[in-house]
Amino acid sequence: MVLTHSAACDWWVKKTILGTVYVYKIYIPANQIRVLQLHHFRSSSRSTHDCKRRNQYLTVSSIHSEDIKDLNDLEKEKMLDEGLVIYLNNAHSCLDYVVGANDVDEFDGAKFVVKQICSDWKDAKNDDMLVKIIVGGITNRLYRLIWKDKSVLVRLYGDHTDEFIDRNFENMLFALLSERGFAPTYYGRFKNGRIEGWLDAKPLDPKMMGQTKPVNYLQMIGKELGVMHVMDIPVERVPVLWTKIERFEKLARELKFKDPVKNAALEKMDLAGLYQKLQWLKSALPSNQNRNGKDLLDALNTDAISKQAEAFASDVVFSHNDLLSGNILHNPDWDRVRIIDYEYGGYNYRAFDFANHFCENCGFDLDLAQYPSIEKQFAFFKAYMSSAAPTMLTELEANRESKAFFHAFYDVVNRYALASHMFWGYWALVQAAHSKIDFDFFGNAASCSKGKTM
Repeated sequence: MVLTHSAACDWWVKKTILGTVYVYKIYIPANQIRVLQLHHFRSSSRSTHDCKRRNQYLTVSSIHSEDIKDLNDLEKEKMLDEGLVIYLNNAHSCLDYVVGANDVDEFDGAKFVVKQICSDWKDAKNDDMLVKIIVGGITNRLYRLIWKDKSVLVRLYGDHTDEFIDRNFENMLFALLSERGFAPTYYGRFKNGRIEGWLDAKPLDPKMMGQTKPVNYLQMIGKELGVMHVMDIPVERVPVLWTKIERFEKLARELKFKDPVKNAALEKMDLAGLYQKLQWLKSALPSNQNRNGKDLLDALNTDAISKQAEAFASDVVFSHNDLLSGNILHNPDWDRVRIIDYEYGGYNYRAFDFANHFCENCGFDLDLAQYPSIEKQFAFFKAYMSSAAPTMLTELEANRESKAFFHAFYDVVNRYALASHMFWGYWALVQAAHSKIDFDFFGNAASCSKGKTM
């Protein structure tokens, strides 16, 4: 190995294996070498400094099986012995352990995975580690682990949620957002969960999301959503809306309960009628039935500004898809909010994130009085465009066309509220069959099926 750069306790190490240059960023605390990141690129002509400065190398977090498949067994063993397989910001590595399995207490299991994955917790004794249950999650079970001045979040996946959440994709996405500084730290994963950085902040409640005074949460959320929507994520840019709804619908059709009361509640949902509504909705909103909205846009007989708003709303952008109050954190010392939990994240129609967020203003009890007024929605649109499309916003305001644009955009966004109700209605039915979380999923499904736009 050749040391090529150092600063404080960070060292850059360059190593060439079979013509590939590997560059490691290592950190040395208490005489222990811990590999934090690995960058590799197939080039021996550029120096490490040039590639680092120009950011022309591929970023990964460790050497994993795909990186070393061309090496012989001896070389693989040597690389693994050097501790190059790590968990930090690396969704490829997964600790082979199930928290809660074999009658092991979940608290003890959570402590075990933290000590295995987080190197600065290895010396922690179980009796010195405090576990706090985080309430509010309705997909997963959440625990905060505390030791000395350190805190992490342990997320245990809800039962059977892998039937509708691609955990490999979710972890890849979270690790990428962590590396970019948008998400909390991705410490690593185990078989039925993940360890994340703890943010010293509190989640909003539904009524706070539309608040403009004394803290303008509405504006903060709009700007942060805009930052998220312009991210370039290296996955296929295919809208997930209908794929996910159809997956939920299929799972809902297959549901059978031993409890006759639950079976009766399921029959009242009229799944056949809901399916007909789903087909109508796919024809009314962008989908594969209309070339993702291109046919709808071509048939639109209106002015240019309205068409511009319709096209903007139907753009496929990287979306959160679950922007409820519990997934928005704020600390009084911050000038922004933080968006967390990306398990439903993926590319989607821009307007869906708006509509879903506005529906979440009403909370789980569906208090429609909290649905944002047109004035609040316009303020949200402006805050959003200030970060997602500032040039477009400036041009609209200069031409005095922003109000007309917002009106047209408002009409499109609120049509997507119907898709939000459909999405979470089906989701709640599936959760009612499998989740151990104390929540009225049937009641939530019924509220969604009766939901309406304002």
